[in-house]
Amino acid sequence: MYGGETPMEVRIVGQDYDRNYEMAQEDELEPGQKPMPLGEDGLLYHVAPGGSPLFQAAQAAKDWANQQPWGPVRWNDEP
Repeated sequence: MYGGETPMEVRIVGQDYDRNYEMAQEDELEPGQKPMPLGEDGLLYHVAPGGSPLFQAAQAAKDWANQQPWGPVRWNDEP
């Protein structure tokens, strides 16, 4: 912690629906608002924790996480 780094777990979560649209109450939706289309692999991604927006590709979610003040992230699938 004193060296300027504090390890924390960051996950990229894939879901087959627009969580923001599903969680919105009827009165919070804009007229004609529709869920975000799923990505090419049939999923939408977000970063947890982090309060990220939704992304149509896992790499876009990783890129977002790396640009946050707490980034960059050392991912398990990278050397």
